[in-house]
Amino acid sequence: MDLTKTSYLEENRSLREMFDSMDTSRNGTLDAKELRPLAKRLGMRPEDLLRLMDADVSGQIDFSEFRGYMGSRRRNWPIAPRVG
Repeated sequence: MDLTKTSYLEENRSLREMFDSMDTSRNGTLDAKELRPLAKRLGMRPEDLLRLMDADVSGQIDFSEFRGYMGSRRRNWPIAPRVG
């Protein structure tokens, strides 16, 4: 396995763990309430973060939307934010 694929798999696993730890309802999606700790850490309101992540405008964030948004943001962070 090459380094690029390994990095992708590690990032995906890390993002999945973060998503799952935030999904307190265990329904496979995040709402504004569940985004609150991350939004606070990013200096945002949960509703604003939800709007930025919610590609299909469903009012809920699924893992693919979360991964798409956070994956691009994480490349610019010296340390990944802790949530929870």
